[in-house]
Formats: sequence, C-alpha cells, structure tokens
Amino acid sequence: MNSDPRNTFETDQARDGIERSDEIRDGRDASDGELERLRQAERFRTQFYSVLHHELKTPLTSIRAALDMLLGPELSATHNTMVTRLLNNMGRSTSRLERLISDLLDVAIAQGDDLPIFRGPVDISNVIHQVVTELTPTADSKGVFIAGGWRGGDGPMVTGDEIRLQQIMANLLSNAIKASPDCGPVLIDIAEVSANAEISVANRGEPLDQELKDRLFEPFQKSAAGGYRAGTGLGLSVVNSLVAAHDGRIDLDDSGGQVKFTIVIPLWRGQN
Repeated sequence: MNSDPRNTFETDQARDGIERSDEIRDGRDASDGELERLRQAERFRTQFYSVLHHELKTPLTSIRAALDMLLGPELSATHNTMVTRLLNNMGRSTSRLERLISDLLDVAIAQGDDLPIFRGPVDISNVIHQVVTELTPTADSKGVFIAGGWRGGDGPMVTGDEIRLQQIMANLLSNAIKASPDCGPVLIDIAEVSANAEISVANRGEPLDQELKDRLFEPFQKSAAGGYRAGTGLGLSVVNSLVAAHDGRIDLDDSGGQVKFTIVIPLWRGQN
C-alpha cells in the first residue's frame, strides 16, 4: 500500500527545518535575525510538544487505568478468552502510544540540549529483564524469540537513569523485533569492557546504505534496508540523545548478515 504523500511532505518539511536549525546553531550561514528567530522557534517547539504531551497523556492515563481494572483479578475472571485477548491487545497498543508520546517530547527537549538525567547505580540486567518481559508478547506474535546472556540482578551496575535506560532498551528491542524476519532471533548481550558496560541488540538483516547510516540517528530517518521500515523515525534519535546524555555512545554494525546496535555506558564507580 502506498503511503500518503502528505505524510512524506510533512516529514520532509520537519527534517529540512531541523537541518536548517542545525546549520544556524553551528554558526553556518546565520544572521542575527535568523539566530533570534531560531531561538523563538525552539522555545515554541518545546512548549508545543510539552502541551501536546500533556493533552495526549491525560486520556491515555485514563485508558490505562480502565484496562488495568478490567484485567485485574476481580473482573478478569468474568471475561471469555476473546475479550481477554482483545484487552491485552489494547494494553500493548496503549503502551506503544505512551512510548511514542514520550519520544516526541524527548526529541523536542533534546534539540534544546536540556534532557533531564538523574544519575545513580542501575543494574542493567534488571532493566533488560523488565523490557524483555514487556515486549515478549510482541515478539511472540511474530514468532521472534529473544535470547541472551543476562539474568535479572546479576548484571553490571552502570551509572544512569533507570527510566531513561528502560526507554533506550525498549526502543532498541522494539526496533529489532520489527526488523527481524518472522521466526528469527533477537540477541541481547552484555559485556564489561574497561570502565564501561557494552549492551548490544542484534537481529538478522541486510546492510544499510552508507547515506542512511550517516543520518540514521537524526529524527525522521527510516529505511527499508535491515528491516527498519515501520514507525515514525524518532526512536533511534531518542536513543542517541539519551545515550549521549549518559556520557555514552551508540555503535552500529551491519556486517555478517545482522544489524547490531551497541550502547556503551560508564560503569558505576560510586558517588564522587
């Protein structure tokens, strides 16, 4: 099915606007008037996304509360199998919408270099365990199996924000599940290297074009290569911003018939 050309036009406009903002922010081809207009536009953009986040999040919170009640022990026994399956599907869709709304706000904040991070010791294996538990039903629906050498409570302690690290892993794992061929594996690995933890998420896939790889972590970038077709193109941009805010980095390896993203996060070394 062909996509709506209006969506392509709007996405191109958004990307062009971000590119122009980057040029001006870097001091390239910028007049004083343009700099002031950029500051005003960035303030408006952040305010707009903040209001949008609130207005969308409020009804979703009510939907989530109603679903939790319907799936709770008091009412779930009254449902037949079909109703329970539909409610679970609604719950997963609500979770995806919640993540998307958070991603939209984080992209806006990250563009202004003001992404809040609360640092502390985090067991990265617990983070992975929670995210895998949440996304296993999605993987099961595609016949994708998630494998790896982690166990909750038995991983390296990293320096970071647990909620943000969950957001990073949820984006990477969700992308890998979408991109993986049906009945294919998604592999998660954790390693301690020097003063860092390296966490990788890999799925089977074809190499990405070099032009795309150069821009993959910018907003609104999507590709049919490697299976990365679905979504808004915000996820990897959010991941990149969050990893950078943790004083880390993200690497891509698309050789050997797989697409593997590896995030490198400093280990916890105690309170300075």
